[in-house]
Amino acid sequence: MTAPSAILLLAACIDPVEPFVVLSAGTDSDTAGPCGVAPQPPASPASAVSFEHTLLDEGQPQCLALEDLDRDGVLDLAWVSADAQEVVLAYGDGAGGFSEQSVSLSLGDAGAVYRCAVLDMHGDGDLDLVIGVGGALGALVSQGGRDFAWQATQFVFPAPQDQAWNVPAWIAPIDLDGEAPLDVMIGVQGLRDPGCTDDLVFESSETDRTATISDYEPGDILCALGDGDGGFNPAGDGHCPDPLVVDETPLPWTASLADLDGDGHTDVFLGNNFAANRLLVGTDDGLAPGPDSSGLDVYDHAMGSVLADFDGDGMRDLYVTDMGPDGLYTASDCHSFYGDGAASGLAELTRGTVTWGVVAEDFDRNGAVDLFVTASLEATPDAFTTVACDPSQAETPSAPSMLLLNDGTGGFSRVDFDPFPDPERMGFEPQAVVHGDLDDDGDVDLVVGTEAGVGVWWNTTETDGHYLGVAVLDDHGLPALGARIVLSQEGVDGDRVDEIRSGQGLSGPHAAVADFGLGVAAGDATLQIRWPDGTEELRGPFEVDQQVRVSP
Repeated sequence: MTAPSAILLLAACIDPVEPFVVLSAGTDSDTAGPCGVAPQPPASPASAVSFEHTLLDEGQPQCLALEDLDRDGVLDLAWVSADAQEVVLAYGDGAGGFSEQSVSLSLGDAGAVYRCAVLDMHGDGDLDLVIGVGGALGALVSQGGRDFAWQATQFVFPAPQDQAWNVPAWIAPIDLDGEAPLDVMIGVQGLRDPGCTDDLVFESSETDRTATISDYEPGDILCALGDGDGGFNPAGDGHCPDPLVVDETPLPWTASLADLDGDGHTDVFLGNNFAANRLLVGTDDGLAPGPDSSGLDVYDHAMGSVLADFDGDGMRDLYVTDMGPDGLYTASDCHSFYGDGAASGLAELTRGTVTWGVVAEDFDRNGAVDLFVTASLEATPDAFTTVACDPSQAETPSAPSMLLLNDGTGGFSRVDFDPFPDPERMGFEPQAVVHGDLDDDGDVDLVVGTEAGVGVWWNTTETDGHYLGVAVLDDHGLPALGARIVLSQEGVDGDRVDEIRSGQGLSGPHAAVADFGLGVAAGDATLQIRWPDGTEELRGPFEVDQQVRVSP
């Protein structure tokens, strides 16, 4: 197996002084579409894919992260099991393996770990691991290199309502106030575990699966501003509209961030379980409710979500994992979407599943964005209600994770990944996934956390398709979260767009690199970079089939 390596070691792939042109804010190409990006060239036919699997650890993680935590140029992993009192830091060794180090968390009354995020909390150039526990955020704070120290109670949630869980479902780094350091949004679970009582009603048919709940404690969306000293303060008026969730929801399970219209402001999709989803639009005055025409105010059981341009028209589309058929919402404008799950075939491919974490990348390098989805169970309509109430009593095997290959013409095909060796029967436990190029071969690899443990799926697909990996770095050499990249190629009509983000929904914090699959197009690439402060530059041209870094 090829040794993992990191994006920061690849400076030799580019010129010491990168060619660039400074653009005025808001500059777009002459052929830009309505959201600032020209439709991309047609994709090549999908290729056969192959992956190899390695199991790293047993026990399901609630926190799963992939980044270069020790700043040595090699991607590292971090995970925490739900009831563990320590975090496992698995450092890439440069030879295809990992060396593990454990750090005690001393959770005390906080009880258990639920989710995590990776960001520089102090502005010191080191990455910290923000960890969500019961009612608060703690942090594994970098002391430099591989020295980390646990600091509890970096931010305390408001007092919960009676019986509410008050634990984080997701933590999303975001710039809310236009100032360093980064801030966070937090989806906080309410609910109370109703079991299969009269309060929780499941309905199942050949075309859909629906659950409703009549009595619950509401969840919340919290916004917290980084204080520059490693902590967070509640965001004031204008940064986080109150309430963000128009209809009360017990489980705000997922959030996906992107600048959908290219105006320099981050937009946010909020996916809710047992409630309607919501779109928030970034403005000069902060986040505001999306338009009535968004098409995303749909009741479902959103578990995970991802924004990506699946049809190549220059606008980001939305994929939402669900209990029952997953949802594909295709953009008709920057902030307007329509349901496209049936026409694409994705609804049929996921009809009987319970799906969770999702990744959108071009796994076969044909120039069209694919999907990898983790699943915990799959059942027929007759069995689904029984499975939902008590999975241990149903004759239903553990469901495979699945790769949904985009053929570039609006259709998808499903490739199943067998569950990890000897998994226990799965039910409704979250299945997380993070991704990055672990072995420096230009392909996107996957790290999956299920009830069976933490495992790596190494992408060994052989393809003639081309690619370009792009790391956009800040003054400290860390990922410039929120940066936007528009890629154009010599001799090719159309652009491709991606952003530097760290995880979406249940997918967890992943390697913050833009991976562009280019299909058969081999022309040199030019990058239009919009930095988080709004400055725009042209960088390149770059030869394809390499990974490059762009620094200020």
